[in-house]
Amino acid sequence: MFKLFTVLFILLHAVSYAQNFVDFKQNDKKTAFSGRNELNYNVRLKKGEVYLIKVYQENIDIEINLYDEAGEKILSTDLADGNKGTDKLEYEPAKGGLYKINIKSVSPKPSPDGVISMNFARLSKSVLERRRKIAKALEPENAKDVSTIDIKHFWEAFDALKAAKTYSDSVNTIQSKYLDRATNGLKEFAKVRYFSPEFYTDRIKKYKKFYESVRQNTLLFSDSERLSDIIRQTRSLYPNGKEARIAITIGPMSSGGTISNNYVLIGLEMIAGDKNCDVSEITNENLRSDILARSDQADVLNFVRETIAHEYIHTQQRKMNPTACECVLLKNVIKEGVASFISEVLIMKRNQETGSRASLYATAHEKELWQEMKSELCTKNLQNWLFNAASSKNRPGDLGYRIGYKIAESFYHKSDDKKMAIKEMIETDNPLVFLNKSEYDLKFR
Repeated sequence: MFKLFTVLFILLHAVSYAQNFVDFKQNDKKTAFSGRNELNYNVRLKKGEVYLIKVYQENIDIEINLYDEAGEKILSTDLADGNKGTDKLEYEPAKGGLYKINIKSVSPKPSPDGVISMNFARLSKSVLERRRKIAKALEPENAKDVSTIDIKHFWEAFDALKAAKTYSDSVNTIQSKYLDRATNGLKEFAKVRYFSPEFYTDRIKKYKKFYESVRQNTLLFSDSERLSDIIRQTRSLYPNGKEARIAITIGPMSSGGTISNNYVLIGLEMIAGDKNCDVSEITNENLRSDILARSDQADVLNFVRETIAHEYIHTQQRKMNPTACECVLLKNVIKEGVASFISEVLIMKRNQETGSRASLYATAHEKELWQEMKSELCTKNLQNWLFNAASSKNRPGDLGYRIGYKIAESFYHKSDDKKMAIKEMIETDNPLVFLNKSEYDLKFR
């Protein structure tokens, strides 16, 4: 796809105590790299050209940095997880000159089995022209409040994988038929999560039965008009809200939703499954149980809308007041709980709390969970309560969401002015004050 050319990389120096000088005379040459020392390479770039630097890594987590002639860092990336993956930097120099590529380990300790390989490419005119044509064709979709065309493009790429004969063919198929045709929302998602073609290829192979079984459910969301009213509903509750766009995408089974740069980013494959899907490849009990808890497509429609509303609320929330007492866990629990309560109860009109594994467990063990959480409210370590669905073994993950929901619920019901309560919930910037006003702790005294 890219017009690759061989460049002689001259090792200027390796920081710390490195002694070896290595010449890279060809792309994709695998090299042992423990990470004890950093690697620095010289390369001359020309104004007006677009360059792509890729570093494959295995058994080590690395970071790529690009420095200009003055020694200023101009780009950096570290998205691959260190077990196996490829980090990429793309750059178009404003002026020609000598630049430095820096590779260093961000693993907690040296990795004796670490392996890397670097590939340097200048994008050809044909590649750049194809990009311009794709961008032009996507202008109407990128102008929408809700973009969904990435769903169609993903399944076109998925079907094209049948013709791939090698791993490299599969990677190129995902790149050319999906990621190269990404909307602005999917591009944003790829920046904040590891959405490389290699990762897609590996995950599709790992979860092929599930992807095939969830396909029809994802196609329910191809019509953006079915989702655009979520923004209107949210803004009717909170008229002071700022605009945010929604990107409905298919990801590599890694993230159901997040926000970035006024985008609500949805990984539909993670949240569109129901009990009719094949979950035989999914070993994470939290994810399996949540999928199986949804009975049919009607449940899926409601849950996806609820997830979009949840993430949209996050785009409206304020940063914490810097003068407030720093309680990192409580801050995050309240932010997630407020988003969950407003999306589930006030927007989706749930009469009772969601029947997820985490919710059922939190309701059954609410008092003991709150007493446990109280001793940790100001910790910076969130791993016992939030974003731990993949790692929690002895009980459901993400229980902090559900305790936060209950705190928000208490705040709302204790408020006489419900419209003002919603405003305060979204705009809260002091977690301890919010907890106190909710009177949630009094429930257990």
